[in-house]
Amino acid sequence: MSPSQPLTLHVRALVLDMDDTINQTTPAMRVALRTAAVGLWPQVPEERLHAAVERYAFDGAGWFQRFSSGQIDFETMRRGRLADMAAQLDNQLSDQQYESFEESYRAVFIDSCRAFDDALRLLDRARAAQVPVAVLSNSAHHMTRRKIHRIGLDDRFTAVLCADQLGAGKPDPGAYLAACRAIGHEPGEVGYVDDLFRDAHGGAQAGLKAVWLDRIGEDGTPDSEHQVRSGDQAVPMIGGLDQLDVRLP
Repeated sequence: MSPSQPLTLHVRALVLDMDDTINQTTPAMRVALRTAAVGLWPQVPEERLHAAVERYAFDGAGWFQRFSSGQIDFETMRRGRLADMAAQLDNQLSDQQYESFEESYRAVFIDSCRAFDDALRLLDRARAAQVPVAVLSNSAHHMTRRKIHRIGLDDRFTAVLCADQLGAGKPDPGAYLAACRAIGHEPGEVGYVDDLFRDAHGGAQAGLKAVWLDRIGEDGTPDSEHQVRSGDQAVPMIGGLDQLDVRLP
């Protein structure tokens, strides 16, 4: 169960995660994965294909983590994840198949992107309060920009920073500090919201006023202060962005 109490951040700027915070990335990814996989392997039974798609999305081999931490580039990450899917389906992956998959995947994925309604309302509240908003994403910059364009938010962010630009993504402290520099404010003056607790906590450790957006109720019943603690760092938790407001100090 997510907390119901509203939370107000008194900040000079707000930084938001993109995937599953602003954009409904996971549903779009699953639709695109299935469409592209069926195109490559139409003979595979539905049950096996579904399992392979879920395994790709789960990414147990940590391909995305290696990309976001700067260990590998975006194409290496994508090829690795798809090669793992092909192996699970008892197939080899050729260069032509990879390119065909990527072309199909990207078209369907971008078309399927949708903003969360509560994210749009938060952006409106921030604009009304004259609080500038930036994006900090562990995804690739070119894909993040395409998501932003698809959901109609090109003019809503003062900065868009991504892991492949920064050399290392969240929860590396440098990623959050780079975002603060980009918007011209000290970490303690900046709010940060992320749907992953690891990355929300990383923001708090970097000195930002961080909030964990627990959309899917991972935490269970929150304590009386609606906080989740990791070591000595308390990170406020909300169940949706309608529970968050921002105001200038």
